[in-house]
Amino acid sequence: MFQRLIFLLAAFAVCPLLPLAGEGVNAVFAPDQVEFFEKRIRPVLAENCYDCHGGHKHENGLRVDLRAALLKGGDYGKVVEPGNPAASKLIKAISHAPGVEPMPKKGDKLKPEQIADLEKWIAMGLPWPVEKESAQTHQPDWKRH
Repeated sequence: MFQRLIFLLAAFAVCPLLPLAGEGVNAVFAPDQVEFFEKRIRPVLAENCYDCHGGHKHENGLRVDLRAALLKGGDYGKVVEPGNPAASKLIKAISHAPGVEPMPKKGDKLKPEQIADLEKWIAMGLPWPVEKESAQTHQPDWKRH
């Protein structure tokens, strides 16, 4: 318990040294933000988005299984605005807003709490664990050497 407290205090102490929310492709986020992503966001993306926008398929040039790729956007431009969920096409699509193609195409509309979690995640600046793969190359490490 004491070690966990020390770790959290140390993490908060270095937070001013970390990039601002959403800044840079390889931004580093606080452990609680990464945990929120892993528990509340990645499962929603995996269940509802990866079939069409994952590692093997990129409909409309959009990939959402890597932070860098998500920040880059797709054939029709950016889909997220870190820190501004109201301006994010992703939120408009999953909310079935007029003038935006509703997502996901397969299955039901996301639950209101899932949409709220995605809005919170975008407002937080898209916290994500540090990625090992570059969205630019889309190649496993063993293919780059």
